[in-house]
Amino acid sequence: MLQLSVKLITTGIIISDLHFGPFLRDWWYIRITLQENGIRAEQYYSFQVGMKTQVEIKNRPFIIWVVQGNKYNNSLPGFLCKSLLESNKGVENDPTSAILKLYKKIFQNET
Repeated sequence: MLQLSVKLITTGIIISDLHFGPFLRDWWYIRITLQENGIRAEQYYSFQVGMKTQVEIKNRPFIIWVVQGNKYNNSLPGFLCKSLLESNKGVENDPTSAILKLYKKIFQNET
């Protein structure tokens, strides 16, 4: 699997009703790693409303913007993607889908 370096561009805001309410599991990404001593470590990253991150693919920046609401529910996170002058038309349900959809539009193929 391709590992991309993610750069935080802008922090967003944590909204109590979203990040700690009934849909809290959707607003957090849990990264699980196994340390050298065999102990499992968990790191929690929040998808903050208004947060922007950037990855570079084929020397081209892809910026992900987190918004409130997606096609399933207004209380779930949504993801928009932009690269230079190109952008997705709709809100995606996860950051990977947002990037892949725009990547396919720009490069006319899959990764």
